[in-house]
Amino acid sequence: MKRKPRIQPTDRLVPSPCPTCEALRHRGRAPRASLAFNKSACYSSRMPQDHHYLPQFYQRRWSAGAGHVYVYQRPYDRVVVAPKSTSATGKVAGLYTIPGMPPKRANELEDKFWRVIDQWGSDAIVALEADDPADASKLIRERWAFFVMSLLLRNPIRLRQINRAAEIHYASGFPQFRANYTTMRRPHEPETYDEFMAMFQESGISEYGAMILRTLVANRTIVDHLIAMKWSVVSLSNNPVPLLTSDNPVIRYKGLRDGDGLLMLPLSPREFFVAFNQGGVDMQEWISDSISYGRFVQAMNEYVVRNAIHYVYGHDDAQLEFVERFLPIGPPSLDPLFFVPPSGRF
Repeated sequence: MKRKPRIQPTDRLVPSPCPTCEALRHRGRAPRASLAFNKSACYSSRMPQDHHYLPQFYQRRWSAGAGHVYVYQRPYDRVVVAPKSTSATGKVAGLYTIPGMPPKRANELEDKFWRVIDQWGSDAIVALEADDPADASKLIRERWAFFVMSLLLRNPIRLRQINRAAEIHYASGFPQFRANYTTMRRPHEPETYDEFMAMFQESGISEYGAMILRTLVANRTIVDHLIAMKWSVVSLSNNPVPLLTSDNPVIRYKGLRDGDGLLMLPLSPREFFVAFNQGGVDMQEWISDSISYGRFVQAMNEYVVRNAIHYVYGHDDAQLEFVERFLPIGPPSLDPLFFVPPSGRF
């Protein structure tokens, strides 16, 4: 089996030279003298970096050619669908930027943390799909579990919940912080407590919120249980209806600790990953029977459409009527996060 290529640098959103200055340089023109090629002074270099909460490599698994996927969304009252580049969807400018951090560290959540997690996810899919036992043996289950966890937590709705939890901690859960701010503040933090709290209202995610997010992605209790579940990749090569996915793609049925609980992730229009428990129900047989009865794929598609944040992805535009029926007006209501912040400073 031909191995899929590793994620290339172009698949990642990394700091790049200022496009305005580079374009002028390419045309043989100098920018204004006040800029003098100083990119830190250039307005376009201060524009927020695009941050993909749905990795581009994952989106491309629904590619219809030329790197485009069909994107369904409801910008107003009706669902529309159009082919788009993966660089143009599943993103928010500055979503993971940490206000108040030194410029070189402001985007480290995107440039370092997610970059590693997404590479792990890409490598794991190659191993999960491999027919050659030597390639399949390269699967590192912990890394795939981290990637699946990231898809549950990195979307804009979850980030707002996380940032709110961080703000509440410093506003009311840590009373001595305000009284002793001048001695407890770090060198890169504002001079006053009020300025520090004001950063929670800026776009992006707070430094403490970023720490909470990383902690949740690596939650040992959930990750270890996911690793211990039975895993399978199910092919739907004979099913007439292709799978859809969305910008909130993980499917959960009951609790992960329940005997018949499962977790699924569409991997392409024709296959999906499933993790299930070895309980009293033979889940593998139940899934196989459900697929043969023809209801299973429709139920999966309905779930990912109903739970989409903004976008649904397909290999073509043939499921417009289906998406129109189930894509909600407005974002979904996600379960509340259960996180007990540590006392004091993190």
